[in-house]
Amino acid sequence: RPPRSTQGVSSAASDVYKRQDIGNSESQIIPILVRSPGKAMEFSRRLREAGWLVPAIRSPSVPEGTDRLRISLTLLHDTELLERFSVDLADTARSLSLLD
Repeated sequence: RPPRSTQGVSSAASDVYKRQDIGNSESQIIPILVRSPGKAMEFSRRLREAGWLVPAIRSPSVPEGTDRLRISLTLLHDTELLERFSVDLADTARSLSLLD
């Protein structure tokens, strides 16, 4: 069973991407499917500018069309940090027109 912090970000990612499958991660890694290598790279770059390290994973590491961000958590990520991350995640998704 994933740590509570992982469940919190999984929930936040699900809220951001209600129509997308974020996977059934049972580890500290939470994938967010973006399905575009360019948008995945831009999403990652903008999150880095906001202070978050969220790498983009693209082909050939994953099949074409399944480009994603890889969120990795530890138990050191507290609730306050996860809440700030969730806001930045949603704001960045909106700025890239990945949210309605």
